[in-house]
Amino acid sequence: MHTIIMHAPLANRMRHAVLLFVLSMMLLGSIVWAHPAQATEGAAKLPVALPIQPADSSSIMGWLSDNPAFSRLVDALETTGLDMMLDTEGPFTLFAPTNEAFDALPADLEEQQLADLLRNHIVAGKLTAEQLASAGTVKAVSGHSLTVSGDQVAGASIVEADIQTANGVIFAIDQVITGGR
Repeated sequence: MHTIIMHAPLANRMRHAVLLFVLSMMLLGSIVWAHPAQATEGAAKLPVALPIQPADSSSIMGWLSDNPAFSRLVDALETTGLDMMLDTEGPFTLFAPTNEAFDALPADLEEQQLADLLRNHIVAGKLTAEQLASAGTVKAVSGHSLTVSGDQVAGASIVEADIQTANGVIFAIDQVITGGR
């Protein structure tokens, strides 16, 4: 029997690659569309309440990193390793809580609890505000179904919509989504 010894940096990269693969597999087929009769009429116009930089050809993580209003989200994504997923081709829809949204969370969250919470904010596929309004419900990579109604998703208000990036779309929200509703 052979023993394989890996250096720590290589082992970490392999662990992240396996995590990325598993998460990618979880994403396949995770969008749930509501019946058209349940759709909200028209997409609501949303006010711009944040100093948001215009989107460009960068990834979701690149865009978040360039916008100070999301520094706590960037830190959380990097801590949990979910940043690697949002730096891939995607496409993804991200409901991005602002820095202020994180104030309501307990300070002593463990890394796994934080990762579980953040998975509630990621949806496979690139969905516009118009598509969300007609969907009624979307399924996050956490497996939770998120209700979309007017300018809200799972009870969080959307403060900026349809921020286009190279690998998806971002919706800035005012709360951390703690579970499906």
